[in-house]
Amino acid sequence: MKQLLLSLLILVWALAARAQNCDCGADLRFARQAYEQNYSGFGDMQARRGAANYQQFADSLQQASQPITDAVGCEKLLRRYVHYFGDRHVGLGYTDAYRRQAGLRQVRRGRPSLEVLDAQAVLLTIPSADSSRQKSVDSLLIANKALLARTPELLVDVRGNGGGSTRVFLLLLELLYTQPMVLDGIEIRSSPRNLAKYREMLAKPGVPANVHKQMREVIARMEATPNGFVLAQAGRTRTLGKHPVQGNPQRVSILIDHRCGSATEEFLLAARQSKKVTLFGQPTAGVLDYADIYMEPLPSGLFAVSVPTSRSLRLPDRPFDAEGIKPNVTVPSWQFDWVHFVRHYWVEKG
Repeated sequence: MKQLLLSLLILVWALAARAQNCDCGADLRFARQAYEQNYSGFGDMQARRGAANYQQFADSLQQASQPITDAVGCEKLLRRYVHYFGDRHVGLGYTDAYRRQAGLRQVRRGRPSLEVLDAQAVLLTIPSADSSRQKSVDSLLIANKALLARTPELLVDVRGNGGGSTRVFLLLLELLYTQPMVLDGIEIRSSPRNLAKYREMLAKPGVPANVHKQMREVIARMEATPNGFVLAQAGRTRTLGKHPVQGNPQRVSILIDHRCGSATEEFLLAARQSKKVTLFGQPTAGVLDYADIYMEPLPSGLFAVSVPTSRSLRLPDRPFDAEGIKPNVTVPSWQFDWVHFVRHYWVEKG
């Protein structure tokens, strides 16, 4: 009985938190300003959909927001606004304070793992590229360096990995390396707010020396060009560092699906250039044309919007988001055991 009463109290508390007052008009005005002034894809969106179309949509939504004072109603309206951009890096989330008050738990993806399948093959699973997972992935690869050096086949499962930080994959890319990996460069939308955010990131402890140097250079270019776009690197492409080619693994099979996005897709664009790598599965999400996001809290303190600051130099000629990355070998949607499918494929292949 006490447990039931406690559960009901928690439910009532959560519902009360979600029903709290919110000036939706102020939240929407702030979100509009954030995207119009700082979003790297805003100009492209206007060119695609029409500046007048956007203005009419945003103004009509602004008018509709005025009488809304509850969190649930405001959330629905704000989601209509961010969905207009058609960019899955543009989104609406809850602030930490609101999550705590409403009793909402943040779902965290599992930890990386390494499993010996047999004497010939090892399975490495990386379910998240959150920056907090970098040490775990690096430690796993370093601790099993001898095992990987004597095992000819490596399977890497990144299904469901929606992205995070590309640094999570750097040590793995060294293991896969066979030739220089060339990626399209990016440019950063320079604005006072974006500049302030980049300065904040630079001031955080633990930034690697090479990243620190690159960020200082980007910030200097942003300071010289307060409004517009600046290159994040010298030239329109970037080449990942040269590494010695390892004897093992001799063959690398990477499992991908439609939930792979963002930094995970950046990893795949590099990894597929290795002569050892074959991609298995389903096309990825396609969330990479506009990236390098930060979260911008709205005035109510309940919600935050994600603002992409970079734009790929693939654009406008080679947009990525429409199709994502296609696998070399498609795994049928009805297939239950993808690892078995991959291993059987190579047996049949001879």
